[in-house]
This record gives sequence, C-alpha cells and structure tokens, in this order.
Amino acid sequence: MTRIRNVSPLGEVANAFTGVVEAGGEVDVPADVAGRAPSTSIDPETGETVTDPGEGLLAQVGCWEAVVEKSPAKGKATTTPEEG
Repeated sequence: MTRIRNVSPLGEVANAFTGVVEAGGEVDVPADVAGRAPSTSIDPETGETVTDPGEGLLAQVGCWEAVVEKSPAKGKATTTPEEG
C-alpha cells in the first residue's frame, strides 16, 4: 500500500479508488493505483533528457502527492519523556 495526500486546490476529491478524501486528507491505496509522479532524468548513454509523465493517481500532481514518512534523526528520542 502507498499513502497519498489530497493536495487539490478544489477541496475534496472522490473516485472509485479512494472514496471521498477531504482537502489535506490522506488515504492508503495499492501501489499500482498510486503509481508514480512525473519526473525528468538524463539518459546516461545519450545525455538526452528523458521525461516520464508518471502514471496512476500520483501523475495528477495538482491533486495527489505521496506521503513520505520521516524517520527520527539518529540519536533522537521518538517519544517525549513524561514530565514529573
């Protein structure tokens, strides 16, 4: 599963894969439904620019973005100690 966020400037989004998702809301969808965002890279053999339009919901950059889980910094506590 892939977690994605509704970033649509129009507010809530509804479709068969996600149901209704409020603006800023997050939902888990199968990885093949989430797809991938558009990208640009350089072909190492030819030096030419290669543009990938993406696929799935993440190809709709004005509507969806992938949610990236941040891991805690090394050596940092993951919970707040209780004050006593």
